[in-house]
Amino acid sequence: MARQMLTWSWSRGQKGGCDERARGNSVREVRISVSSLGSLSVVKVDGALTRDGLAELERVIAPCEGALQLDFTELRSLDEEALAAIRALRGNGAVIAGASPYIALLIGATSSPRGETREKEKTQ
Repeated sequence: MARQMLTWSWSRGQKGGCDERARGNSVREVRISVSSLGSLSVVKVDGALTRDGLAELERVIAPCEGALQLDFTELRSLDEEALAAIRALRGNGAVIAGASPYIALLIGATSSPRGETREKEKTQ
């Protein structure tokens, strides 16, 4: 079986020209990696997913066919716009994997011991 890995990174540089960049003052906000195995596309999101990185995530996901799994093992935070987009993706069948208990709580999912995340069961 063929496995394909593509990686995109997005960072926001600080103002100040070459001096600032030379000192390493750029902040990497999000890293998005895509791998596919057969009809399963796994999109791994690392770092902080904000409105700025959300456009890139949506661009990466758009051509994915078949099952979609979002791996949030290294996702540390997300803003309101990203949260709404992730909830919509989940509502359209995307499976969330590896989310921390905090991230799982935000998106309305629960984490299992194996790192898989499933829809939060509603109790009445």
